[in-house]
Amino acid sequence: MVCVVPCLKFREPEVIAMEEIDINLLRACQQGDVGAFERLFQTYREPVFRLAFRFTGNRDDAEDLTQDIFLKVFERIGSFRCESSFATWLYRLAVNTCLNFKRDTKHAESLEVIDDWQEYELNPEEVCERFELQQRIEAEIATLPKALKAAFILVVLEEMPYRDVSEILGLSVDAIRMRVSRARKILREKLLRYLEG
Repeated sequence: MVCVVPCLKFREPEVIAMEEIDINLLRACQQGDVGAFERLFQTYREPVFRLAFRFTGNRDDAEDLTQDIFLKVFERIGSFRCESSFATWLYRLAVNTCLNFKRDTKHAESLEVIDDWQEYELNPEEVCERFELQQRIEAEIATLPKALKAAFILVVLEEMPYRDVSEILGLSVDAIRMRVSRARKILREKLLRYLEG
């Protein structure tokens, strides 16, 4: 049996998790403080961009989505009532925006490019094979049904706890586990066929 998950660990310069912000900063944002909103944007820009990039596989699309998401945050922050964590509220808004995104073109970009293959003590042929496999994995993730893709990206790629993903997607933990399991099964089958071919 092939395990898909280890192949999905992409090298990133720095992983910034969604973290909670000070309630006073939130209140200032709700009162229209532009400086406070700028601080909120700086805190969450990177994880929101990373999430959008994982949904689209394209930097330009991810940048556009990030701007759309923060525009929605700016417009809707007054409706945030602090009943859940802000990160959960933001992730829910970001995921819904990504799921509703319609791309005009089908171009895609890899989540990682191995620039210096010597650093990994690989020969150029191995680098090409790994890069090709990574692109195939990304392409297969992109073809997952929206419901499975959202759960898979949040749990496997973003490494979020099932409980948090359950709150973001508004589903039970068991439903999230089932969706992630189904996504893994689909990816495993497609990648096995690809590797055997």
